[in-house]
Amino acid sequence: MSELAVAAAAHFAYMVHLAMHGHPDSDLAEPMAALQESLAVLDDSGVDLSTDGVYLRANRTEVPNAYVGVNDVITRAHGHGLSSLYIERGTSNDEILLVARALGAEPVPGAGEDAFRMSIIGVDRIIPTFAVIPKVAPRPTRALTPEDWGKVTPAENRAYAVSFMNVRRHTGSINQLFVRIMQGPRRDELPELLEQLFLRLGDAVKDGEKDVVLEVFEFIADRMDKANDDRVRDLWVQLERRITRPLILEPLLTGVLGGPDLQRRTIDIARRLGAPAIEQLLEMLTGTDVRRERSAIFNALLNVRIEPEFLRHLMHDGRWYVVRNAVDLAGKGVRRELEPDLIEMTRHEDERVRLAALHGLARMGTPNALACIRRHLQDPSPVVRAKAAAALGSLRRTIAMPLVTALLAEERSTQVITALKVAQGIHQRLSGEHPAPLVDERRSLERQITRA
Repeated sequence: MSELAVAAAAHFAYMVHLAMHGHPDSDLAEPMAALQESLAVLDDSGVDLSTDGVYLRANRTEVPNAYVGVNDVITRAHGHGLSSLYIERGTSNDEILLVARALGAEPVPGAGEDAFRMSIIGVDRIIPTFAVIPKVAPRPTRALTPEDWGKVTPAENRAYAVSFMNVRRHTGSINQLFVRIMQGPRRDELPELLEQLFLRLGDAVKDGEKDVVLEVFEFIADRMDKANDDRVRDLWVQLERRITRPLILEPLLTGVLGGPDLQRRTIDIARRLGAPAIEQLLEMLTGTDVRRERSAIFNALLNVRIEPEFLRHLMHDGRWYVVRNAVDLAGKGVRRELEPDLIEMTRHEDERVRLAALHGLARMGTPNALACIRRHLQDPSPVVRAKAAAALGSLRRTIAMPLVTALLAEERSTQVITALKVAQGIHQRLSGEHPAPLVDERRSLERQITRA
């Protein structure tokens, strides 16, 4: 989805370009709508626009300088002391417009960062990051023409990029950084320390230091909880928002595949992060067929406790495996408020979704669940009919036995006949016709119930 991130960056750059040259808000409406469309379909939770003074990048993908406004964003970001802007999905038009106009405004020499912060007061879902460099006003830019497209950025920007990369390189170990932050730095020192923490986290992700990634998340959560000053807490909140992206969440959440202590710590963080962590865990679930890993990820998702509306949304996804995972989570978590949704999913076109829904209904064991399971004893798919029969056996209800007996006389599928006989045997023993359960029948039933 890097193309979508680049498209979002191009639309925002065009907005900045128009703002710089005095266009009214109505002229910015069209690129605004296009930007919102790009954000809505991004795989990531937003787009991170970063610049090193030479190039503009969107979620680490270079944005071609030929797009109108890209050079303007690079130059203006330099003047305002900005190194990146993170625009979250769902950011309002008013916030985007305010930031585009603030970025397009002429920087104040020597006070770029402070002036920019003042100009975006009230903006919550666009997070700026500032480079530690002297604030200087850039030369004014003119409106770009087609003849300008493809030209390289000015040489002075390249020189700036070298100094910028040197300044931003973090120093010291992660523990030293933790100690420095816990010593209570002055408020004006904290942003730079948090920027170093962000950079150190990026290095840990690149180097595969998953333990460091988890430690950083735990440290941020702890400091956020202990922050008494609202402005200090806002800085920690902004940092947490910056790092809740798939590239960073993936190595963090692999902790659910580790030992008990690592699982517990990772689940605690996932529960705190909410929707971004849940989405990443679901992606991990989709990406593995290893039973042990799926079990561990499911356990994590069940412990995070997903909101019903989120699961309902997933059940109407166009991808069958996303729907099946949502149905599994609703059923295995015995989410009774989702029983009507599971009943609806038993009519899904994909057999695998119907199987998962029947399994979940069997766990719930309500009268409505029983009625739905009985209907699926006559499902067109023999696999679904076998699952319905196994589910009836697990419910241990005798009300469906006349139907089971009648179906046994007509059924031709060996798999379904086996499941029907197991269910029938269980209910005969419940009614006293058999004195004791048969081990083979019980094992057969267990296999039928767990088969997905």
